[in-house]
Amino acid sequence: MFIFGRMKRFGFTLSLLLVCLGAAAQTLQQGRNYFAQGDYERAKPIMLKYLKQSPENASRNYWYGVCCIETGEPDIAVPYLEKAAEKKIFKAYRYLGHYYEGREDYQQAISAFESYVEGISQDKELHDPEIESRYTEITDSLKVLFRMIRSTNRVCFIDSITVKKEDVFDSFILGESVGSIINSADFFGDGSEGEVFMPEMENQIIYSRRNNEGLFSLFTRYKSFDQWDDEIPLDGLESDGDIRYPFIMNDGVTIYYASNSSESIGGLDLFVSRFNSQTGRFLKPEQLGMPFNSEANDYLYIIDETNNLGWFVTDRRQPEGYVCIYIFIPNDSYQVYNYENGDTLAIHRAARLLSVAETQTNLNDVREARQRLTILAYDISESKEKGSFRFIIDDVTEYHELSDFKNSNAMQLFSRWEELKSVYKSYAEKLQSQRDAYSQAARKEKEEMTEALLQLEEEVLKMEQQVITMENEIRTLEINYLKR
Repeated sequence: MFIFGRMKRFGFTLSLLLVCLGAAAQTLQQGRNYFAQGDYERAKPIMLKYLKQSPENASRNYWYGVCCIETGEPDIAVPYLEKAAEKKIFKAYRYLGHYYEGREDYQQAISAFESYVEGISQDKELHDPEIESRYTEITDSLKVLFRMIRSTNRVCFIDSITVKKEDVFDSFILGESVGSIINSADFFGDGSEGEVFMPEMENQIIYSRRNNEGLFSLFTRYKSFDQWDDEIPLDGLESDGDIRYPFIMNDGVTIYYASNSSESIGGLDLFVSRFNSQTGRFLKPEQLGMPFNSEANDYLYIIDETNNLGWFVTDRRQPEGYVCIYIFIPNDSYQVYNYENGDTLAIHRAARLLSVAETQTNLNDVREARQRLTILAYDISESKEKGSFRFIIDDVTEYHELSDFKNSNAMQLFSRWEELKSVYKSYAEKLQSQRDAYSQAARKEKEEMTEALLQLEEEVLKMEQQVITMENEIRTLEINYLKR
């Protein structure tokens, strides 16, 4: 009886153990079923439980890592996916690649995607030519993007303004030598799509319109005896995408435009080309690179050589229907950041143009550029009919007549602001004249001129700040009144 009792208890214990093991196995299987169904929330705690029991298990690291990714905890997922990848779970590389891509760590993303493609191409079960081709294309695109970031142009931006896309051509402050750009519908009066650029001489137009394939291409016409000649296509600028928003430099040779061709990194990108008079064709276009190009739409690039100011239009990080106009100081030559020995995070930010202030490494250059812009704006407003101006209240409201103001205090302050701008303009011009004289003076003369020049710079800087402060006060008074 004693032996029989022990055997009975042993049989019961063994049965219980088998039931428990079966339940455990069933639970893991259930977790895998949830995983296969895409129910990562329910799979996640199960995968974590079994991962703790076997932390070196490649599959369990992969399952839990994917669950973390899919439930919004990507940072937690990375070490588990990395461990799975090290143990030849090639699908982990795909998730790692997308993780690094999302954080703009393109070097790591490229490495992960290359390992993914190489791994699945050698695995009989995972081999899929379509997937391998798609991720090879993704990798190639990231390589282009990474090269562009490493070659980011060092540009000083002085300001930016957000406007409705439909108002963009009315928002520039350009010198007469730049020319003008307007919508084709306004120029031709026929409701056509596209844009028209007209140089200062007004004897030529360069414009975009749809070609026989339905894509936008660039054409030109010359004026003879007050009549426009037949259009001529711009040879050498043929593309597999749209070409729009042309701008020609004063040299009549250099053209900038936007295109969404296969060479674009996303949306419209900005390109530059030069006309070869010997062949009668434009040379192979080149991308402007970053920060002027992005995965968003980058529309227009204008250089005002007379006033040494640049204008750049993009819809990156803008709400639907709006664009941002950036004003910058053009470089005489291409200047790039030192990616190998520099602050890579700062360079990535510069490439994305995340901060205007971070690009302003020389405040004297910024101050002088803003002074040129203020003088230009004043000259333009002064040349218009007296009493007519353009004053932006907010993103949707702008005034053109003194009577547009609803707040009497804002109206009075605006008149004072106009007078202050006039005084500021004369001081700024005087300062520029003295700077020019200083640069040409001998060493002894420079010593004699220094104190007066510094004093005048201080006065102009103070007056500039007064102009900016008063402008903001006018805007605040009017906005608060309109909100009543």
